[in-house]
Amino acid sequence: MAIGSTIYKAKVNVCDLRRHYYVEHALTLACHPSETEQRMMLRLLSFALYADENLSFGKGLSSADEPDLWLHNDNGTINTWIDLGQPDTKQVKRACSKSERVIVFSYGDSVLENWWGPNQQLLNSLKNLQVLHINADHYHSLKDFAEKNMSLTVNIDEDEVYLSNDLDTLNFQISLLK
Repeated sequence: MAIGSTIYKAKVNVCDLRRHYYVEHALTLACHPSETEQRMMLRLLSFALYADENLSFGKGLSSADEPDLWLHNDNGTINTWIDLGQPDTKQVKRACSKSERVIVFSYGDSVLENWWGPNQQLLNSLKNLQVLHINADHYHSLKDFAEKNMSLTVNIDEDEVYLSNDLDTLNFQISLLK
């Protein structure tokens, strides 16, 4: 019998000073059995960074044809495609052809050496691509905020992010690689 996804509920208060976006979102996240809590929390953080009433979670790990998050235009076309990790460059090129904007949110320290470095020239040639990076220490700290029912505040000011709950705050920067 296959192990099912673990469901998390999150009340996320987004205070994005860059976009003047101040909205509380009630989210339901399914953590795939092969997904870590850190990665699930990075999906939640990615949602906060690009929050919009129409931004939604895709099938992510269980489907290569859908991103981790996406935003559709009113006519059904894809406005924003957000993937986490180090996707294959063919997938990134395909996403760039399907969407107005593609964001890859990489994590971990070896990504710069093993993924970004060898693929930098190709990725830089994709005009509608943005690549962000969170270092390994901050990525692993995201797990401390994962609870079945969570209430979080995400404050965003330029490249500074403050993630907090009732007990703790994590302050970190997001690097813009492209």
